[in-house]
Amino acid sequence: MEKAILAAFARTGGAPIDRQALIKQFLDRGASRPTVYRWYSEIMASGKPGQRAVEVVKRASERRAKRVADPALDAARAAAGVLPVAVSLADVTGLRGRSVIDQLQDCLKAAQDVMKASRAQDGGVRNSKMLLVASEHLRRSLETSVKLYEAMQSVSQIDKLHEAIIAEISQVDPALAERVFRRLAVLSSQWAV
Repeated sequence: MEKAILAAFARTGGAPIDRQALIKQFLDRGASRPTVYRWYSEIMASGKPGQRAVEVVKRASERRAKRVADPALDAARAAAGVLPVAVSLADVTGLRGRSVIDQLQDCLKAAQDVMKASRAQDGGVRNSKMLLVASEHLRRSLETSVKLYEAMQSVSQIDKLHEAIIAEISQVDPALAERVFRRLAVLSSQWAV
């Protein structure tokens, strides 16, 4: 059990591990549930898992320092590689040629054209059903445009956040940069769908 805990902490760089999943591996090996939990608590209280994590991060940082001139910047770039990528509209819609915005503009123009055609020369309503359907289409297209704008703002903010994270990581001690990189890699894998 100690080996499994130390390996888990080495993998995560000291980030919290899934205690239940680790303990579950040892419940069917003959020891009682309270005994397995007691072993886990004793191993954690010994400080060995934290020491193992620090040792692994330190060695990784030293290896990185031997490979590159700026290990903190290299760790920051590695962290950028594990951060989730913001999806584009083309990724979501599958549209490649014309943009979503171009197609929304077409929808807005079509609704306006139909609304215009549903009115008489004097501005009165000629076809009320067509006018109402077109105005509802216009409303939905405008609503979609607002949602699209909000999504684009959100993606922009995520990109700025990623840039700020990478800039900050590149400025810290290389060992800390290595630890942050490992933590981000674990988090990214946990949040991946």
